[in-house]
Amino acid sequence: MLAAPLPNHGFLDRELEIEETGSIPDMALLERCWVLASVQPRDASAMAAACAAAWEVCKPRRKRVELAEGEAEQLCAMANSTYGPLMQSFIDRLEAAGEAIGWTFHADAVDRRPLRIARPLAGSTRSVLRWRAVHPSGIGGMFVSGLGLIEKCAECRRPLLIDWSNQGLLYRGYRDGNVWDEFFTQPALAWLSPQDLQEAVANDDVEDFEGTPCMSTPKVGLPPW
Repeated sequence: MLAAPLPNHGFLDRELEIEETGSIPDMALLERCWVLASVQPRDASAMAAACAAAWEVCKPRRKRVELAEGEAEQLCAMANSTYGPLMQSFIDRLEAAGEAIGWTFHADAVDRRPLRIARPLAGSTRSVLRWRAVHPSGIGGMFVSGLGLIEKCAECRRPLLIDWSNQGLLYRGYRDGNVWDEFFTQPALAWLSPQDLQEAVANDDVEDFEGTPCMSTPKVGLPPW
């Protein structure tokens, strides 16, 4: 009697996930990245090589569908003028093209649509993007939301400053009120010196995004599951 064939849909789902989001580096490589990022003085070339090796494992295998600026803007506008599955289909097309997207909330919106999709990396000539979190959430949820935006900014070499100091959040930092700075280094410092970052803020060379990033979360630095 022949054994029944094993179901393969779980394996197919895993292959599809790898195509879309990449795989997970082994723990030795992840640990090396964390150690190199933590020691002082930092060995920038060794850290860059380790992170590049991790990215080769993590990066999506599926080729993105390229969108012209006008097409991306139109998809965003259509997402903000529809509801339900149709709206989600436009959001999915933006994400499949590698667009940085996020939700904003305006209670007094004239069109009575307080929740809207935004493209925080689009249409700005300022040097630094500053994510000013305004939606209260747990620290883990906020961190995971930020990972997708960090990845998108890294892809286009855009310095990112993360500001978790809004009074409406669930947490408050001890020093300047910015909870991010209590735990993590600012992503912008991967591209700018502390002095250059301070000058960009002082000269208003910063584009603010007040909302919640909602890209797929990259797997760099996350434990295997």
